[in-house]
Amino acid sequence: MKLIKAIEERWSPRSYDSRPVNEEQLALLFEAARWAPSCNNAQEWAYYYTTREYPEAHARLAECLTGGN
Repeated sequence: MKLIKAIEERWSPRSYDSRPVNEEQLALLFEAARWAPSCNNAQEWAYYYTTREYPEAHARLAECLTGGN
């Protein structure tokens, strides 16, 4: 099964790449997230993102994260 192979070969980075994500990649990411199931498909999803191009917004969003994030 493709899914099992994908799980076996997955890699969990411990740091993030410093290269920016382009708009096409972001659109694909949010489209995949839109289709992700929620508990009983009852919750609405809300996503927030910013880039380092907007330092004030990036700092405000980063303040919302916990230490492990």
